[in-house]
Amino acid sequence: MSIGERLKKARQSLGLKQTEIAKVLGFKSNFLSRIESGTKNPPKELIELFSLRYKINANWILTGEGDMVIENTDTINTTPIVKEMKNLINEVTSPKFSDIESRLTKIENLLKREKNIYANSPENEYPRAADTSPAYSVDECGDK
Repeated sequence: MSIGERLKKARQSLGLKQTEIAKVLGFKSNFLSRIESGTKNPPKELIELFSLRYKINANWILTGEGDMVIENTDTINTTPIVKEMKNLINEVTSPKFSDIESRLTKIENLLKREKNIYANSPENEYPRAADTSPAYSVDECGDK
């Protein structure tokens, strides 16, 4: 069984779709599809994130050796950086993330709308709050 096939088996055992895992891990679903079909090799980051997020044995993914699922994560010796990665992954996949994502989408839509206004405005200028040109010319102010 290839790495891609083991990733697929793990994903299916979790009852998840490619699109769900891809979104959580920050990859495109068609990229994950190519990995599962064996046409693309997975990057190290994908295996690490998949393993940490879903408690799947990274060694099993890479070699097929050992158990697929990590049963008791409390007994695993983890380094501080692994603990920090776990915290970051949990934060990103928390409900807070969907709120942040929603707000970013709204900002993106506002920027697109502003860009359209700019593109359709006369002389491609943003509307100004007030006329900022001076009320007099330089000649009128100079000493003669």
